[in-house]
Amino acid sequence: MVGTTVTPESVRALLSAVPLSVLSVHLARGLDTTELTDAPTLLELQCSGTCADIASLVGSIRTPSLASFTSWICDPTTMTLSDFRQLVRGVTSPHSSASLRRLFLCRPNLAEGRHSWVVIGNEPAVASVTDVFAPVFALHGLTNFSVALNPRAFALTCGDDDVLALACGLPTLQGLSLECHFSYPYTTWSPPSVRALQALAAHCPRLTELCIGALNGCEVEEQAGADAGAADGDSEASPILPQRHPLRLLRIQRVEGLIQDPEQFAKLLDGLFPDLETFEWPRGIYLDPTTEHGHVFASWGDVWTKLQELQKDRRGEGASSA
Repeated sequence: MVGTTVTPESVRALLSAVPLSVLSVHLARGLDTTELTDAPTLLELQCSGTCADIASLVGSIRTPSLASFTSWICDPTTMTLSDFRQLVRGVTSPHSSASLRRLFLCRPNLAEGRHSWVVIGNEPAVASVTDVFAPVFALHGLTNFSVALNPRAFALTCGDDDVLALACGLPTLQGLSLECHFSYPYTTWSPPSVRALQALAAHCPRLTELCIGALNGCEVEEQAGADAGAADGDSEASPILPQRHPLRLLRIQRVEGLIQDPEQFAKLLDGLFPDLETFEWPRGIYLDPTTEHGHVFASWGDVWTKLQELQKDRRGEGASSA
C-alpha cells in the first residue's frame, strides 16, 4: 500500500484481514475511537499525514512485534504541542512498543522553509526535549532514534541536561539524530556544548552516528580546564569513557560561538571519539572569512583540520611501534 491515501478505518480493516509485516500509508483524516485493532505480524509501519491523524491511528492499533516506526508529519506549521505529545505517547505505549528498535519522527523536505519563522497566534508553547520525549526512555531496546522537525506552533529546548537525559535513558542507541531548530528564535536558550558530547560518549557506548541540531563551541576552554582538574584527582571528574568509542559520524546542523583554540577542541573530540571518520558542519562558504560570522565558521573548519592531523599522527605512532 505504498503511496496510497487511506482512512484509518480502512487501515484497521486491512490489518484485521491480512497478516501484513510492512505497511506504508498516507492518512486522509484521523480516527475517533478508543477501540484497539490487533496487528500481531506488523514489523514496520510508515505513516504520513497530519500529526494528529498519525497519532490517532497509532493509538488505535496493537502492534506487539513492531520493530520500526516512521512518521512523516505534513503539518509542521499548524501541529500543536498537544498533538505531538499524543503521537509520542501513542508510539511508546505498551501495546505498540514492546519490540520497537527504530523510531523516526520526521517532516518531509525539512530544508524547505528552514530559515523562515512564522508565529501562529500568540507566542508558542515551550517544552524541553527531556519532557516531551520522556516516554521514549521506556524503549529499552531502541537502537535508532531520529527527530527531524521544524515546528512553528510550539518550541522545543535542548541543552546539555537534555542530552544527558537522552544518553542515560537510551544507552543502547547506535544512531541518534536531533536535527531540529528547537527553540530559535522564540526563546533564550543555550544549545548543547561539548558536555553533551561527553555524556553521549560515556553513556551510549554503541553509538556510531550522531547528528545534532546545534552545538556551542564557546565552552571548550572551560571544559578543558575542568578535565585538567579531574586528571589531578578532582572528585568532580567526568564519567569514565569506554576504552574506544565507536562513533564514526558527527554532523552538526548549526554551530554557535567562536572556537578560540581549535587544537584544544580537536584534542577533546579525538579523546572522546578516536575512530571519527566524518565531521560535518555548516561551512558558511559564502561568508567573508574576515567577518565575525565567517570567522566562527572558519574556526570550526580548523577543528576538523587539527583532528585529522591528530589521527594521522596517532596512526603513524601505531605503525612505528608495530
